[in-house]
Amino acid sequence: MRSTSEIESQVSGTPRHVDARTPWVQVAQNVPATVLLLWIVSGGTEILSRSYEVTALVVLLIVGSIVTFRLLQWRNLTYWVDEDGDLRVDSGIMQKQKRRLQVSRLQSVDVTRPFVPRWFGLATVRVEAAGSGESRVNLAYMDLQAAEQLRDQLLALSAGVAGEAGTEGVPPVAPEVILARVNSSELLLSLLLRTSTASLLLVSVFFLTISFITEGAGGLLIAVITGGIPLASVFTEYFRNHNFTVATSPDGLRIRRGMTTTYSNTIPPGRVHAVGFVEGWLWRQLGWVRVELNLGGSPGRKDDSSATNVLMPIASKQEAIHLVEQLLPGANPDHVERTCAPQRSVWRAPFQWRNVSLGSNDEYVVMTNGWLTRHTVVVPHGRLQSVRITRGPLESALGLASLHIDSTPGPVVPVAPHIDGEFARGFAEAQVERSRSARAAAAPERWMLPG
Repeated sequence: MRSTSEIESQVSGTPRHVDARTPWVQVAQNVPATVLLLWIVSGGTEILSRSYEVTALVVLLIVGSIVTFRLLQWRNLTYWVDEDGDLRVDSGIMQKQKRRLQVSRLQSVDVTRPFVPRWFGLATVRVEAAGSGESRVNLAYMDLQAAEQLRDQLLALSAGVAGEAGTEGVPPVAPEVILARVNSSELLLSLLLRTSTASLLLVSVFFLTISFITEGAGGLLIAVITGGIPLASVFTEYFRNHNFTVATSPDGLRIRRGMTTTYSNTIPPGRVHAVGFVEGWLWRQLGWVRVELNLGGSPGRKDDSSATNVLMPIASKQEAIHLVEQLLPGANPDHVERTCAPQRSVWRAPFQWRNVSLGSNDEYVVMTNGWLTRHTVVVPHGRLQSVRITRGPLESALGLASLHIDSTPGPVVPVAPHIDGEFARGFAEAQVERSRSARAAAAPERWMLPG
């Protein structure tokens, strides 16, 4: 536990180091992989097995170099909140780097607990701010209490409630209300029933059957590949989204998840730029959807396991809509009248055309597309960046066009493909005016506690 004086030091703006155990935890993570790599490169027997003295010397040099580097890195890394309420971070060994993140442009504050640091009660704080260039700061590793304290302080400053701090100068912890929690068994089943996973598993069963009938071994290898890759993906995502919990509080939306590595993501109000409902064919039979988000300031990389672009990995349609309406009131796609693609678009998209539609109301644009996997996208008028219309040769011949809405980077791609060309042109022109009016009348968005 951290003392009151330590907490006051962090709040008062005194430069501080991350936890003193950080270099040793980083060494514990890096040395085994480095020694293994050295053993592989050396052939395992060429050098290291000649004498125990050589082996010990090489390992000692490697460990010593890593320890020295990590200690210098730790010593030169300091952070504090300055008198203007902005986060300041100084780092660098040979080349000094001084960074200042404006809390007024804060996008998200995440607390991540990787597997090994969790043993020592440590966590990483990732702070994301709007702006070009290096707009992200990772502070690794911090005591869990210190990490949560820094997160609460930055969110309080961003929300303009720092003046409500307690007698010790520490912002009070905002209360939260649980909105949804994902059942682990449903999560695993949903991952197995994804269109891509189920298709590859069916291919594996096919090759296993053929191999069994013909008594050949070639099909077994293909079956291992086609079956192993999707299963590895399933369990990776299962570990990542295990114990997935969504809560709301005055300082933003809180998402907690993870098994081996736990993530605690907090997004300040007003960062949702687009919402996507994803429904695979098998999922539709069970009434399941996945809810994804495009967030302001989010890098939008799908390989970023700490990203907060998934609002719910699996939920019923009713639960998903209810949850989205907590973030964007009235954002129910079923309540927005939409125009479907004309029947002649069957010549351009014979399987998808029945699922393509586009419409809007006073607050949102709603569009659908997809065949086996259906995508429904909701974009607030005020978050629209631009509207584009594209037409290929076949679309031009059929009088069709595809309408694209440019949003922030993320998994949600707003597009209505192969709709009537005249309708697309009129919709785009009207949408520009809707977007302009919505931005002019925009008020600060806040997630509120239910009730």
